Order: sequence, then C-alpha cells, then structure tokens
Amino acid sequence: METFRFGKYKGLTYEEVRKKSPSYFTWLWFNIKEKLDKPLYDYTQKNLKDLKKEANIEHAKFMYDYCNGEVSVEY
Repeated sequence: METFRFGKYKGLTYEEVRKKSPSYFTWLWFNIKEKLDKPLYDYTQKNLKDLKKEANIEHAKFMYDYCNGEVSVEY
C-alpha cells in the first residue's frame, strides 16, 4: 500500500486519507498535480471522478454541521 510521504497525512495510506478527507486529493490535483510523485498522481487520476463526488459529500457534511443543520442558500 502506498503512503503519503509529505504533508499533514505523512505516513498514512491513500485509503486512510481518502476516508478522512477525499477533498485533500482534489486539492492536490487542482493545485500541485505537477509536483506529485508517480504513485500518488496515478492514484488520484484513476479515482478523480469518485474523489470529486466524495469531496462534495464531505463539503456538504461540513456545511450542514457548520450551519447547525440549517439549509444553506447555496445548497
């Protein structure tokens, strides 16, 4: 299993990070993809569609909790 070699998730597997924060992968992809090592680049590229969906769910949960269950105008 591949693990992160940098950042706040250093030492965790890709799957562990995906469960905690799928939006981390999308952030990496859209901000520093040219700097990713080959295994992380390949994993993110292969799973990008699902990672985007998972990141949107993560964001929606955050907004729900942040707004104390109130429906936000954007959502």
